[in-house]
Amino acid sequence: MRARIRLLLVFETVTYVLAAAVHAGIGVRGYEHGKARIAESLIAAILAVSAIIGRLRPELTRQAALWA
Repeated sequence: MRARIRLLLVFETVTYVLAAAVHAGIGVRGYEHGKARIAESLIAAILAVSAIIGRLRPELTRQAALWA
């Protein structure tokens, strides 16, 4: 179960990084939005920290995912 949670956290992190890239104008033009880029980058960072905590301390995976 912990591995699935960590995988989900990584998937969500990548998804938000890609969304932030789109809103930064990378790859796709016309969807630039500064506030959305900032929000998505912050969410991606929090999810990444949670995934790292889950990797380093497997017993805290569930708590880290709930925190994120």
